[in-house]
Amino acid sequence: MADKRFPWAKTFVLGFGFFGISIVWPLFNWLYSAVFMALALFPMSRVRGRAALRKPALA
Repeated sequence: MADKRFPWAKTFVLGFGFFGISIVWPLFNWLYSAVFMALALFPMSRVRGRAALRKPALA
């Protein structure tokens, strides 16, 4: 039983995995919303928003 050692390498890999996700997740959310706002797919978009979704007026 005294021969078992703590798996430091696996612990660091797991820790760096969580650290990487915590860095990448906000970037993904920022880029994901920026693409939708540029395409006016967000209902609250102010880029092209309401003007792009408005029905054309009948002449």
